[in-house]
Amino acid sequence: MTGELDDLLARAEPALAGYLTGKLRLAAPPGGGVVACRDLFTAEGFDGALAPLLDRYPESDRRAVASLWSLYYFSTLAIAPVVLWRRLGLVLPLALGDLRMIATPDTGLPDAFVLPHRGHVAHGLKASDALGTMIEDHLRPAIAFLSGHCRLSPRLLWCNAAGYIDWIARELDPGSDDAAGLQLFGKYKLADGMDNPLHGSIKRISVGDSVQSQRKVCCLRYMLPGIGGCGETCPLPQGRG
Repeated sequence: MTGELDDLLARAEPALAGYLTGKLRLAAPPGGGVVACRDLFTAEGFDGALAPLLDRYPESDRRAVASLWSLYYFSTLAIAPVVLWRRLGLVLPLALGDLRMIATPDTGLPDAFVLPHRGHVAHGLKASDALGTMIEDHLRPAIAFLSGHCRLSPRLLWCNAAGYIDWIARELDPGSDDAAGLQLFGKYKLADGMDNPLHGSIKRISVGDSVQSQRKVCCLRYMLPGIGGCGETCPLPQGRG
């Protein structure tokens, strides 16, 4: 069962199969190391999860360390589900209370999620419907907690998630500004009528002869030693190194 979603991802997007292998599972690996996502977003749970990464950057701003952790978390949560929705019409169960996270042992960085089941196929859904559970029932409560507990702006954290949704949507449909998924950034409201926290998180800028995405708020990763900047994706000059 562990490899079932890997097989689907390999069929859906062979070019990304190696990168996405093992990111979504239907069974936990032997040996433990799995934590319920609902338990992560508590003071005790998050501080324990972040401790290995803080040990790596003991002199760094805790906000930057927490933001880096969230980048791994949001990329693991968003990229593979967007691929499966776009290519196969597969909608995964992504509510915060339904998932468990697997961390990399030495860093504590999020590495994979264990899902309760393989979801359902529903072709023709708009992004806000296909990804609505992830946005409303996972990202929204997780970001609300991280913002308050780590003193990070909600906008920064939503940009952290938006960057990966924008990247994979464009990767799956290169050269198109109408790729499925990108509509999330242009709408004030989601399908359920709630305010859309992703609106305006990503803008398009001209860089030389090309046009590329740039986030509205810097993720602070440039503040961590040994971590490269985001290039032109970053809105701050000091974050582009």
